Amino acid sequence: MINRLLFNSTHNLAKEVAQELKKQAKKIVFAESCTAGLVAAQLAQFSGISKWLCGSAVTYQESLKTDWLELDSNLIQKHTSVSPQVTKQMAESVLRLTPSADFSVAVTGHLESDATEQGPLAFVSVGYRKHESILSTKPVRYLLEADTRCDRQWEAARATLNAAIEYLRFRPSVDPDEMDWTQLYVEPTKIHWGHWI
Repeated sequence: MINRLLFNSTHNLAKEVAQELKKQAKKIVFAESCTAGLVAAQLAQFSGISKWLCGSAVTYQESLKTDWLELDSNLIQKHTSVSPQVTKQMAESVLRLTPSADFSVAVTGHLESDATEQGPLAFVSVGYRKHESILSTKPVRYLLEADTRCDRQWEAARATLNAAIEYLRFRPSVDPDEMDWTQLYVEPTKIHWGHWI
C-alpha cells in the first residue's frame, strides 16, 4: 500500500505542474524508465491536460531506450542504462523526437534496496530548447529512502515532477544551465534532494 503522505504530496505536485503548464502555455514530454509511466499518469488525472502533456516514452528495457529514443548503445554499455549520462541523453532525445513539446523531463533509477552501494536512487534531467539546439540540465541524483519498492517509485515520480515545476518557475529569469538544482522546491518527504553527479 502506498504511503498516504507520499501519495498526496505527489498528487498535489502534479496539480501544480498542470496549473503552471496551462498558465505558461508550455508543453511537456517525459522519458520514463523506473517510474514506468507513473509521472504521466499523475498529470493525466487533470481535465484539459492533453493541451500541455504531449506524452511519455516509457522505455523500461535497454533495447527500447535504443530503439524508441535512439540512444547510443555504446553509451549504455559504457555507463549502464541507469546513469546520469543516459538520463541526460534521454531528456534530449525525447524532446528531439517530440517537436511539439517545449521541454522534457527524463528519469532513470534503481528501485531495489540493494541496487547500489548508496542504496536505491534516481537520476533526473530536464531537456530544453535553446536557439536551434536541444540541451539538457546536469542530471541530479536523488537517494530514495522509502521502505518499499512501490513507495520508492513514487519518490522517483515526485523527483521528476519537482524538476518540471522548478524549470517552469525559474526558466523565464534563469538559464537552466545556471540554475541551482540543489535547492529544489519540495514538501517534506524522506527524499534526500539535490545531489549533484
